[in-house]
Amino acid sequence: MNKPTINDVLHVEETGTRLNSKIYDALRNFAPIISALFTDRTVGFYATDHEKFIMKIDPTNKVTFAQPGVNFAKGGAADYIMQSGQHIAVELGEEVYGVPLRVATIPIFDDDTGEAIGTFGIVITRDTVEEMIQIS
Repeated sequence: MNKPTINDVLHVEETGTRLNSKIYDALRNFAPIISALFTDRTVGFYATDHEKFIMKIDPTNKVTFAQPGVNFAKGGAADYIMQSGQHIAVELGEEVYGVPLRVATIPIFDDDTGEAIGTFGIVITRDTVEEMIQIS
């Protein structure tokens, strides 16, 4: 009998695409554990290859912009990273995706060539922060 893992509780959606990056593999394996630790807000993760989303962890289905198999938006965080090779962190109001979010994304580099081959991002909902601001 196999012992349950966090992935049995926290679903990881993915296309099956694997990037040639030990960093990506480590982040992909560790992300469900990190997401499960946050009980006061939603923390989700996503990954892309050079043009589309390949993985998403979204406990409360609030990371609607990241759908595995779907191309990421031109001008968005993943597109910026693929063009620049630089990380980015932005705060988005609820008018963008229906819920206030903080998105931070880093490039993933190929272990052999060193070129940017994808991105890995974290999405934190800011519902509680926004509610506190409104209350005060």
